[in-house]
Amino acid sequence: MSFILANYKKKNENYQIADSQDFQATTYSDGYKKTSELTNADLSDAYQKNYQEATEADGSYLYKSAEWTNKQDGEGLITIKGKQVQELEDTSALYVATMCYYHQLSEDIVVKNIVTLTKFYDKVDFIAINKRNEAGIVAAKAFTADSTEEEIRSYVNTTKAAGEDAPHYINSIPPAIEKYLFGNMGDSYISEDKLINNPTAIYVSCDSFYLDDKQNASDMWGVNYATEKYFNFINEYFAGRYFSMSQTSQQSATPVLTIRYGKAKYDANILNIVLGILNPENYGEAELALDDEQLKKWEANTKDSLNLTYTNKKYAADFSYDKDFEEAGVQVITNCTIADTVQDYFEIVDVQATGGSDSMQTRVTGQNILFYDENYVCGNEVTIKIKVKLRDDVISHFDGFEDTNFGKATLSGSVNLSVDSPKLAPITTSYTVNYLEKGTNKVINTSKTDNNVPINTQIKATDEVIAIDGYNYDSADKEILTLGTGENVINLYYTKRTDLSYKVNYLEKDTNKVLSTQKVVNNQSFGTVINSADEIITIEGYDYDSADKTSLTIGTGTNIINLYYTKKDASVLVHHYIDGTETKVPAKNGGEVADETITGKVDDKYYYTEGKYKGDIYKLLVEATKDEDINHPAIYQWRRKYVRQNKSGVVPTLTANQGEGGHNVCIVKTKYGLRKMTPRECFNTQGFPKDYKLPKKQSDARLYKQAGNSVCVPVINRIAESILEAIK
Repeated sequence: MSFILANYKKKNENYQIADSQDFQATTYSDGYKKTSELTNADLSDAYQKNYQEATEADGSYLYKSAEWTNKQDGEGLITIKGKQVQELEDTSALYVATMCYYHQLSEDIVVKNIVTLTKFYDKVDFIAINKRNEAGIVAAKAFTADSTEEEIRSYVNTTKAAGEDAPHYINSIPPAIEKYLFGNMGDSYISEDKLINNPTAIYVSCDSFYLDDKQNASDMWGVNYATEKYFNFINEYFAGRYFSMSQTSQQSATPVLTIRYGKAKYDANILNIVLGILNPENYGEAELALDDEQLKKWEANTKDSLNLTYTNKKYAADFSYDKDFEEAGVQVITNCTIADTVQDYFEIVDVQATGGSDSMQTRVTGQNILFYDENYVCGNEVTIKIKVKLRDDVISHFDGFEDTNFGKATLSGSVNLSVDSPKLAPITTSYTVNYLEKGTNKVINTSKTDNNVPINTQIKATDEVIAIDGYNYDSADKEILTLGTGENVINLYYTKRTDLSYKVNYLEKDTNKVLSTQKVVNNQSFGTVINSADEIITIEGYDYDSADKTSLTIGTGTNIINLYYTKKDASVLVHHYIDGTETKVPAKNGGEVADETITGKVDDKYYYTEGKYKGDIYKLLVEATKDEDINHPAIYQWRRKYVRQNKSGVVPTLTANQGEGGHNVCIVKTKYGLRKMTPRECFNTQGFPKDYKLPKKQSDARLYKQAGNSVCVPVINRIAESILEAIK
């Protein structure tokens, strides 16, 4: 048995790579970017090229590049270049296996695995775990190319027979490896300078069972040695040289974690140990391995067994142990070994390897590519070119920059190097969505343009509908748009809302007193313009003054116009009567003294306002005058503690102290507010002519006093005239 394989037949079968002459040359000076330097502009590059690299001071290196050869059809080329400078010394492999034959692993597989390893390594150390605790770790047994298959089988059979029926103690693997590498177990022994064995590669076969801390202490003892320091050392020192085999693998359609024993509940520490054994790089990522729904399912589990699908394939084992190493495509480390795994959304079309010796081998198992050369000549550059094509079922869902390879590519031998995956972006295009008013094609919202969308993507019009203020979605010019290389446009049509309304308020200016019932108009269309001037109405006793807006455009919020009115000019009608009577005062030239009307706004000091005087006078005045008939204004008197209304409009007797807020203060209601009569009005009431000059330096209080102490001039005049008439 050997790793020499049959010629390539079809996908997912092992094949020997045939010669091919039509690959493009790959150089890193001709338009290639480092993967970390890719920008969004590269998404639309028809021949996007990028690479990853790793180098050693001795001149060893590993490059991995990716480029589109026909982006529109999803065709690309992955190129791996590597070179070893130093010769690989004697090699050895460590193979650790839990000897449970109930879950796909078998004696035949274990034996074949050891036989295969002896063909590539000078020595193979086999450690069997056949029962619980430290006693279950069987000391390493060495095999070489001289070991016969019968000898190997006899040992494996004996080791299995000496153990338990189903010794799937995955937690015993870390201490087993520690004891082999350092001669003892525990963090204090873990360091490069304490290595007593330094294998070229480590292989692990185990059940990926979850074990909780409720198990027997002897079952779980190995957890104490599965520490962060241990996994960090294995990950760093054996990078690209540690391989795991279990029930399911990264090649499985749906890798699962099987939870067994004691109805175990979720424990991040124990899960991290399982993940670290399968791949040391994943230790500490328990929270990422399973999604929330799966964790809830785990917590609710009432059975002894539960299978949960991994969120990401990277958390599964490298290979499945239901196949032997050769059949599964497990990697081996020779003088020059290059291994990589192409992402499963690519089909591998063809592979070419050049630069090795006549004994070089290249094989493809599923998405795995392995190159090895037992007779590699140090200093030669090995080039592996991999033609790939996006699968038809993912070409439309290849979104943004995507890894072309699963995990890291590795170069193993005298120097071990690894590089991350270069990335590719599919052919992309753009599409635009226009938002238009139906019937007019008026633009009612900024167009949406989505760039870098994979070609052939189907865009549903209903997924592009947005809410637009004042409009209802109506229809689209196409329900589904399949993106092509030309112009891609969807027009969405909207109609105006017609279920809107507006209100008009009729208010007294400055007070906002409601003067008329609010007007409400329904069934209005969005955007309709309402002119405020059209809403003016006649209100008895008031004149229209202004509006809070010239016009109103109907929107989806509150639509209100406020119209303001002022009272018609109020006036004070002054009658001139003989004191104590309702007899008109005779005029000097015959007849009667005519009535007087006093209008206009006077100085603010004559107006009553809230808080101006003690005793809540203002509130009492407001209450007394609230029902005044505008067409028949009244005169009011402040009578120490109450307000008296004189509907006849007659000014009461003027008193000397009225200007100081005393008894019999005359009050009138105007459009400007409630006020007392001014000193001039008091003098005019007493019959003094309008042009009578009042002393400028006299206070209002003294003027009020003088007016109150005065007698009516027309009366004095009539008396004087009567006296003169009598003495003639």
